[in-house]
Amino acid sequence: MRVTVAIPVYNREGMIRQVVLSALDQQLAEGWDLEVLVVDNCSTDSTAQVVASITDPRLRLVRNDRNLGMFGNFNRCRELATGEFIRYLCSDDFLPKDCLAGEVALLQAHPSAALLNTVGRTRGIDDGPLIGSHFPEGLIPGGQVSEDALLELAQGRNAFNFPSGMLVRAESARRAGAFDEQLLGLADVDYWIQLVQQGDLLSSKRLGCFITEHPGRASYELFYSGSFLNGQITLIRAWTMRLATSPTIVARCRAAMAARCAWYVLKCLRAGRRDGMRAHVRIAREQRFTIGETIVGLVRLVTMRVLGRGDR
Repeated sequence: MRVTVAIPVYNREGMIRQVVLSALDQQLAEGWDLEVLVVDNCSTDSTAQVVASITDPRLRLVRNDRNLGMFGNFNRCRELATGEFIRYLCSDDFLPKDCLAGEVALLQAHPSAALLNTVGRTRGIDDGPLIGSHFPEGLIPGGQVSEDALLELAQGRNAFNFPSGMLVRAESARRAGAFDEQLLGLADVDYWIQLVQQGDLLSSKRLGCFITEHPGRASYELFYSGSFLNGQITLIRAWTMRLATSPTIVARCRAAMAARCAWYVLKCLRAGRRDGMRAHVRIAREQRFTIGETIVGLVRLVTMRVLGRGDR
């Protein structure tokens, strides 16, 4: 039996060695093999050469013929992975020492679970808030997870951990299909919701990853361009229709997104990003958010900020 740590990468020559070594450093239980799969998305720096310099039979380097985009490369990893369980480790994140052994045991003990959600910490900040700690520990029915995750997303919060902190059952991943590349920075959230249509969510407070915050993270420009909010709106609308979500939940989602749209206009203005301001004004007009929706949502949003719960 095998666990695949799949690392999609593009231009990370300064970080990729440490990331790969954090995966190779994992010790699994007897009977389990480790595969560390690095899929280079046509990097223009020395990323591939750095990976190739690491001598370990458990390491496999694949170079794409063309750049597939961020989540296109995640899909390539999914296709190439040979393990019964898959961890998508982002190329700027790290695995804690020997975290995988306990996670594999948890998923083995809960055969109805399609994926395991652990928690993460920002690298170098031991007393910072835990990432991905929304769900209580234990096995949670997939249907319950879906609606809760959509409400969280409408309020600007990711109920799940980043990909680096999720362990996926490969059989469920095959049934769920591919990451939606059109959703850009939200394709992972959409994919976890797809997976819980195949089984339950197993939630653990185990530390599953260290997240690296830096200006080069792909998420920053996605925010200012309005792509994050647009993606969230698209995802929420699609899933509320697919799941026949109640009108009350739909209304709560719309109010939350209307308020955040107004909030982001001000946030972009303060940051001197008039392009971001214009993008979010355009979103508000396209979605026809009303003043009433915006006010209701702003009251909840301010309350959320006071309680210290922010965006993804």
